[in-house]
Amino acid sequence: MPRSTVTKKVGALLLLFTLGGLTGLVAVLSYFVATKDIGPFFDVAGRQRMVCEQMLAAVQGSERGDPSTRDVLRARATLFEANLAALDTGGRVDDVELAAPPDAVRPELATIRARWDALAAPNRAVLDLPSTDAAAREARDLLRERLAELRDASHQLVVAFESWRGRYRERVVAILDTVAIGDLVLLAVGLLLARYMIGRPILLVARFLPVRSNS
Repeated sequence: MPRSTVTKKVGALLLLFTLGGLTGLVAVLSYFVATKDIGPFFDVAGRQRMVCEQMLAAVQGSERGDPSTRDVLRARATLFEANLAALDTGGRVDDVELAAPPDAVRPELATIRARWDALAAPNRAVLDLPSTDAAAREARDLLRERLAELRDASHQLVVAFESWRGRYRERVVAILDTVAIGDLVLLAVGLLLARYMIGRPILLVARFLPVRSNS
């Protein structure tokens, strides 16, 4: 077999090895880039559940006529809105910087946004009206029910994000497994080619040389 042909085939194998390694490297890097902000997202999303609980407690306190509970409810509502805006589009919350969320959790964010916006009117009623007013009582009852639903929806966001990260990790592992299998196949092919294209010619030359020397 011509030397140029052997060189080309060996070069092609080396190229395939290199491409396989680069594919695995790109897959790993893409995973780390996509999930590098997962900690801050979990932190802020987890806070939302706690903020819902605090708003529920404030609503209960406002029924007893405690004026300080209105300040708590107003502050927690402002915090929930700021956190939700950062979760939805990315941004800074206190000392935490959030990237834009993946498309996989957009439905959960849309659900939270819809539920939260629907609470604007009853929230204002509890904040602005006397606690004994009929409209304020009705608003408190509604908030008790809907804030619990909002808390559950915030929990589902955390679950959906964790599920997305797990699926992404599984895809990366599948790519690495495929690359590893491909590299093993290429290694086996390379060994066979080395045996038949390099090893056999060397053996033939070794057998031929004694014949020439004896002659």
